[in-house]
Amino acid sequence: MKGFNHYRGMDLIITAILLILAAWIWYYSGRFPDLPEGYPGPKLFPRIIALGLALIGLSIGVRLFIFGAKSDGDRPGSNQSKSPVRLVVGVILMGLFPVITPLLGFVISLLAVGVLMGFVLQVKWWKALLTAGITTAGIYLIFAELLKVPL
Repeated sequence: MKGFNHYRGMDLIITAILLILAAWIWYYSGRFPDLPEGYPGPKLFPRIIALGLALIGLSIGVRLFIFGAKSDGDRPGSNQSKSPVRLVVGVILMGLFPVITPLLGFVISLLAVGVLMGFVLQVKWWKALLTAGITTAGIYLIFAELLKVPL
């Protein structure tokens, strides 16, 4: 198709999928029971996830319509020869996470996988470490401290 930007089309598809998935999660989690005395019930976490997915979808859509899609050479991962290898390594890392968690513990495993994913995505080492550290600390604080979920 003349004038069709492959990445613009993919961004539109990703935006639609994220928004539909967020709406479905929000609707379906509404069927979960409420707890007495106003305590957060089982629908709290899925609705937080739905809200996050919707915000991500909206941010992609807004960026797409305000700034337009970048050219192929400006996109991350535009080197197509490396893209499948990074995808496979990323999937393997995600698959190893539940295997190494009982051995190393949740915090160390998540930190290690986060840093390694940063390397797979070709992020500078300090950015990979910083992002993995903030993510790990955030997840630990939310689940272990706030929600009292044993990790």
